[in-house]
Amino acid sequence: MAAPRTTGSTFDRIYRQLLRLYPREFRERFTPEMLDLVDFQRARAAQAGFLRRVLFPLRAVRDLARSAWRERRNERSRTSPNGQSTIAITVDDLRSASRRLRRSPALTLTVVMLLALAIGSATVVFSVVNAMLLRPLPYTDPDRLTILWEMHDEKRNTVGGHEFPVWQRRNTTFDAMSAMIYDNGVHLTGQGEPISLLSVRVSASFFKVMGIAPAVGRAFTVQEDTPGQGGVVILSDRLWRSRFGADVRVVGTDVMLNGRPFKVVGVMPPGFGFPPASERATPDLWSPIAEPIELYQGRHFLIVVGRLKADVTLTQAQADLSTIAAALEQELPQFNLGHRVSVTSLQAHLVREARTSLFLLLGAVGCLLLVGCSNVAGLLLARGIARRREVALELALGATQARIARQLLLESLTMSVAGGLLGLVIATAVTRLVPALVPLDVARLDAIEIDRVVLVFALGISVLTGLLFGMAPALQFRRFGFTDALRRGGRTV
Repeated sequence: MAAPRTTGSTFDRIYRQLLRLYPREFRERFTPEMLDLVDFQRARAAQAGFLRRVLFPLRAVRDLARSAWRERRNERSRTSPNGQSTIAITVDDLRSASRRLRRSPALTLTVVMLLALAIGSATVVFSVVNAMLLRPLPYTDPDRLTILWEMHDEKRNTVGGHEFPVWQRRNTTFDAMSAMIYDNGVHLTGQGEPISLLSVRVSASFFKVMGIAPAVGRAFTVQEDTPGQGGVVILSDRLWRSRFGADVRVVGTDVMLNGRPFKVVGVMPPGFGFPPASERATPDLWSPIAEPIELYQGRHFLIVVGRLKADVTLTQAQADLSTIAAALEQELPQFNLGHRVSVTSLQAHLVREARTSLFLLLGAVGCLLLVGCSNVAGLLLARGIARRREVALELALGATQARIARQLLLESLTMSVAGGLLGLVIATAVTRLVPALVPLDVARLDAIEIDRVVLVFALGISVLTGLLFGMAPALQFRRFGFTDALRRGGRTV
């Protein structure tokens, strides 16, 4: 029992004044209890000896100041949503959410696994879409790169040997154009076992058009692309490393291709493999065309790429080349009757066959994610019915409706973020298998990776998913009323 309070002592008067440090609401509720507590502590100190009795006033004032500061901080958190104390309360709510989730391990694990599969699937598909449709090509100003085709009877065709030089000379919308030819049946000998290589012959402006230079050595000169020349070659990084041990001294030496010597003048950077014959067949080396292709009238065998001038649109380039094609039709009707030109973005061309399928797949995965959210919301609604007693108890102890709703939402966000992290692990593993699971002619699969954009996407859908299914239990109590939970909580098992 507390000792009788000596209200007239100096200490009591000072202590009562110090109680003003507490918020007014707190003083109105707890002043009598605190005065009883300090009297009890003073009696205990008097029984403990002279030193404790002397130090008691200092310790009592110290404890009062600490307690008052905590109460003031809590009051600010209720009135200042952007203050530091709000962060502390949110952290406390997160800890409470984690404890509640640990008390229901079966439900928590089920929800996390459902979300991991849904978010992981969405992340995998988005990583493919990002690599093939959203991420720019790894060249200088890739939006200015185009591929040009001859069109006849609405069908796409390779470009005629007599057409490309005319397009190159007369156009006013391109910085440069380059022609390419796949060179089949090239064999490398004299460097270990003979091997077959994929070779591409290109015009001298090829590397200028692509906006990329050899990592070692140099590109071709115009002289080397003239008839009778062309005895030079540029190696891919892959071939350079696998066959020549990444030795820079190979530049300037000769290699034997189909029994003929070709001087190596350069090595391309890692990852460069244009034009790809398929995703798993990229060029091993490049050499000049070095033929009088303008004499090959009526022979269609060239693939043409071009780099637009700055600020020139595809529409302007299309109109420019259409005018040239119309003039050629008048000049060479025997070879060009009904011939038109198609100018297409290079990136759009590379993914033309996969674009529709990818967007359909992304939509299907989005539906799967919504189905997952609805299933999880159903589980949490069922769990919410069983939690009425817990909510009723928290309301009885003074918790606000807003804080209970926030705690419910934080539980959902905790599960969704955990599911997102696990889904990201699944997506990382699956993306490595994607190239082996898709058709050979789908380009840019080598660019699929979990990069910063994909990470932001995974985090975004994790949070959005948590908000979507997390609203269900909060709205459940809002619809039926927190008062109803308080009234019925005592009868809920």
